[in-house]
Amino acid sequence: MLQVATFLFVVLTFWWVFIKPFDREVLVYQKYIWSSIYVLFSILGGIYGLIISKRFDGYKSLLGRVILAFSIGLFLQAFGQITYTYYLWFQNNQAPYPSLGDVGYFGTIFAYIYGVFILARYIGVTISVRSFFNKILAIIIPLGMLVLSYLIFLKGYEFDWSNPLRVFLDFGYPLGDAIYLSFALLILLLSKNVLGGVLRKPILFLVFALIIQYISDFYFLYQASKDTWYVGGIGDYLYTVAYFAMTFVIIYIGDIFERIKLESSKINTVHSEIKDDSLEQLFNQILTEIIKRQVRITGSLAWQEVRKVPSILISDETTVKISITNNPKKTIDQLLQRYKNLFGDLAVQISKNAVYDLTIKLPPEEVPESLR
Repeated sequence: MLQVATFLFVVLTFWWVFIKPFDREVLVYQKYIWSSIYVLFSILGGIYGLIISKRFDGYKSLLGRVILAFSIGLFLQAFGQITYTYYLWFQNNQAPYPSLGDVGYFGTIFAYIYGVFILARYIGVTISVRSFFNKILAIIIPLGMLVLSYLIFLKGYEFDWSNPLRVFLDFGYPLGDAIYLSFALLILLLSKNVLGGVLRKPILFLVFALIIQYISDFYFLYQASKDTWYVGGIGDYLYTVAYFAMTFVIIYIGDIFERIKLESSKINTVHSEIKDDSLEQLFNQILTEIIKRQVRITGSLAWQEVRKVPSILISDETTVKISITNNPKKTIDQLLQRYKNLFGDLAVQISKNAVYDLTIKLPPEEVPESLR
């Protein structure tokens, strides 16, 4: 699917160059056709995102919610683009502002704000904010983005209360975009010591996709304020890049899921020769292998969840030296529930298969509920 999306993007890029985007007076009909097609990215990304979100247990897991939010955002963008296309072909004009399409375009802001908020929770940005310097960043970046948006778009703004909806959108677009971009920048800056594992790259790509979306909106609002926007120009191409970037990320996460799923289907037999006479040592081994496997997927986030379970004593994270201080069955169940909350039932299945050969050594009544 990545190859299909990339091929479509390359074709649209060459086509865009062919229709002479810097001259609004030539090849107008071809520009209309091109502008009507790139909405396919947002539709494709939205549909695929719903599928991937479901694989991560949808709204039940944090990662599932993140993907769902951005999928809804893409569908809302598609709604706006379809409205835009309707005006081009059936009204022989660009969409008025405001129009029905703004329901989709403006709705995307709320979907993306929710998505980056949940993403920040997922990758543990709240932990990074505990340092004084990071607290300063968490204040300066949002304020800076809001001030920048005000200076560029709203300073000297002439209110026309005969059209209150336009006034609302004129303020809502730049300020709303500033909010989700602020979250994205904070995630980028504050997660470098937290985020890891195979999900690191797609999540960082997701942040960059949000930045591209902001640049696209920024350029549109700027051209709209100067009345210089036209069909098939740079602004349209920026949205093509933004939709492709978000779709690319969602498909990439889907490919990561398939790799994790394939790995989780393999039952671990490496420890079959280990002789453990002590039940306590066996529980510690089980917990150690679970943590190792989760670290490969989420990096330091796996340790972040371990620290939230009081009955786990961490001696050394580098060598994964841990011990259970109380009620091992409950401790393992609590940790697996935390991993499940991050990215769904797959987290539990991975853990089950990773410690299968150790679990079968336990007396049946001692097997944790989550590993049965």
